[in-house]
Amino acid sequence: MEEASEDIQNRISELSDVARKQLSRMAALCSRKEYCSSDIKNKLSKKDLSSDEIEIILQKLYKDKYLSDKRYAAAFAREKSALSGWGRNKITFALRGKKIDSADIENALSEIDEKKAEEKFYNVLKRKWKQLEKEEDIQKKTVKLIKFAMSRGYAYDEISDAMKILIKNESIE
Repeated sequence: MEEASEDIQNRISELSDVARKQLSRMAALCSRKEYCSSDIKNKLSKKDLSSDEIEIILQKLYKDKYLSDKRYAAAFAREKSALSGWGRNKITFALRGKKIDSADIENALSEIDEKKAEEKFYNVLKRKWKQLEKEEDIQKKTVKLIKFAMSRGYAYDEISDAMKILIKNESIE
């Protein structure tokens, strides 16, 4: 472990002034908000840096714990589930697009508070149902709601269960 640390230190001393400045900038950026390695790599690739310099910077950010794809995935999953009402499928797809490891994605999804996510999903569906009030044909209204929920990344089984509750509750009110 110490050898790897010394190797990174030696490699950092070989960095150009521009690369050192970018390392500092990326460390400051990562200290304010979670980023994944692909986001940082994209930012660095827009600068005048070699691929070796980019790799050294990424290694140093990982070593100093400024950067963690696992931590990023967990924060992303919690935020998108709780605040945006995204389902597991959409979260998974977005994280794969960021080149996050499958194991990290699974860990992130396991950290989602299922009860809160279910409640958020139901409230989002309820709000959308009310927006579709003008639609008189119940089948068209239902199809539109199902398409909406699927676009949010929910599985058909989850949608079906929530729809039954929603329709039951709406017919009572």
